[in-house]
Amino acid sequence: MAVQGNDGTKKRFAPTRRDFLKGAAAFGIAASFAGVASGCSQGASAETGTSDQGEKASQGQYAVSVFEGDVLIIGAGVSGITAARKALDDGADLMIVDKGPWGHCGSSGINWGHDLETNEWFSGPIEDAVITWTAMNNGLCNQTYDKAVLEGVRQARPSATAEQVGSVLQRGEDGEPIAKNADSPMVVDHGYFLMWHARDIAAKGARIYDRVFILDLLLGEDGSAAGAVGINLVTGEAYVFHAKSVILATGSYVWAAGYNGQGAYSIGSPENTGDGYRMLLDAGVPMRDMEQIICDVAQWYPKGCRQGMGNICGSITTHNFIFDKDKQPITELVTENGWGFPEMLRMLAKADLDGRTLEVEEAEMGGFYVSTECQPVNRYYARVGENYERGLGYDIGDYVIDVFSQWDCAGMPSQLSEHAETSLPGVYFSNAGEGAWSGCALLWCVGTGWIAGEGAASRAKTSEYMPIPWDKVRSSLDEAFGLLAAEPADKKRALEVFRNIQKAYWKGLQPARSADGLNECLKEIDRIEAEEIPNMYVASKSKQLNSDWQRALEAKSLLAVTRATAHAALAREESRGHHCRIDFPKMDSKNWLKNTNVTCTDGTWSVELTDIDDAVCPAETVASMMSEYGMEA
Repeated sequence: MAVQGNDGTKKRFAPTRRDFLKGAAAFGIAASFAGVASGCSQGASAETGTSDQGEKASQGQYAVSVFEGDVLIIGAGVSGITAARKALDDGADLMIVDKGPWGHCGSSGINWGHDLETNEWFSGPIEDAVITWTAMNNGLCNQTYDKAVLEGVRQARPSATAEQVGSVLQRGEDGEPIAKNADSPMVVDHGYFLMWHARDIAAKGARIYDRVFILDLLLGEDGSAAGAVGINLVTGEAYVFHAKSVILATGSYVWAAGYNGQGAYSIGSPENTGDGYRMLLDAGVPMRDMEQIICDVAQWYPKGCRQGMGNICGSITTHNFIFDKDKQPITELVTENGWGFPEMLRMLAKADLDGRTLEVEEAEMGGFYVSTECQPVNRYYARVGENYERGLGYDIGDYVIDVFSQWDCAGMPSQLSEHAETSLPGVYFSNAGEGAWSGCALLWCVGTGWIAGEGAASRAKTSEYMPIPWDKVRSSLDEAFGLLAAEPADKKRALEVFRNIQKAYWKGLQPARSADGLNECLKEIDRIEAEEIPNMYVASKSKQLNSDWQRALEAKSLLAVTRATAHAALAREESRGHHCRIDFPKMDSKNWLKNTNVTCTDGTWSVELTDIDDAVCPAETVASMMSEYGMEA
């Protein structure tokens, strides 16, 4: 079987062609084989690539193009790009798939001048960094795993890499980066431009397939990685990616909260629908601390503006600029003893319990005053305020009113090795995770991406390809194309169903939560699944660039992550981090220094509580580090 290589020549695609044909024919799938040059898949826009379609196995219902490589990375944000860099450096034959446009997808792709956190200049023991990290994350850390991630950041050297691909770090008169101003476990600069890193990965020979929606993981009979099945969103073609190792780097699921608050979120993008989380939940993988949805006060009222990084907002680092309805600072008293923003959420819960109101009354979504003095002054954001005023056409004054927005998720698989391997052999996980909790999303994306790329490449060197499970391919494609073809009697547009799931999510999982709201959320999700999903309708039957079809495919992911998050939030009967229960406003480290672990087994959801991994810093010490300001009974 001939395919096109990166040098444009025809090459043999061996040794698995006969197995592909035999397996595909058995399930009525027409399999073709394609090799793609270093660029994007057919119909994609980022790079120019060509493919050579092979002979068909049969004239079955679906024509499936099969791509084979050592490592498959699903997602091309900071996590996926970092994993790709490490896997390529370690000699892996790499395929990388992204749902959006190459170099511009998801939260990473839209945040120009991304915060650039690093520990690459820290000379102390990595255990010291773990202790600092544990305090910043309100104690809910896997310290063994965190140690590996933080060491991964130090090896990945994100600041040095950023300059190698085209960014320019801000430097002082001595020529040193200004972020290198302290021998600290973490320092911060700005200037991580994803598209430059993506361009570098393409130049290094990765095979890139963008605008491809991955439907499901493919697993061998023993549960280990075999690849993934997906659909090209531009052409409607079915793809199978055959790999020895798979890295899930699909980002968050904050688009479950999209268009709640005052408008669309621009710091979390429509690609963030939790597809990777759903695939793991479908495989029975327990997921840890999914109740921790990271939020800030950053959507302007009433315009709904949210201009990504560096705007005028009340965030983890600017919480002291958030004022209540009387223009009194909300977090001033906790700044010295707490990280700030999580304490603000607990104070809001306590105020509600006491019958007091801190929110600005005119903002019906729970707004606060934010001082415009918090405008950034570094070189990337220095003109933010000026640009706002020019765009809006008026002087923004001393305060703006901001409402809550959610921008990332701290949840992750409960079991992760020191190379980010999940409980599914050969399936790795990389995301912002615990890093988002404290506003350091890039740091964690880099660290988890580095160790996942290293682990996936190492495994590929000693593993054989698992047979493609063609029955799973067929069932996934039947479901996906069935959504497109469906003509239910009581039609419900896919976009309307998608939006109703978002509304149900917000009922229970907005920043201030209660048992009543969470149970109402789950009740509404049950109703949507029973009444609306069976009647979901895609009006256009085109397979090409059909956004309504994409929403129908993503609805499955939104349902799964909303359920998982609501169950975890119900189980945690305290307020900790970005999880705020108005019916349990106190952080209770005596009883709740535990991780929630949510699992779906044969359609039944359960939550298990487990003690934190305290391999570096004992749990008793961690508990003593936690601030409980303002939560006296």
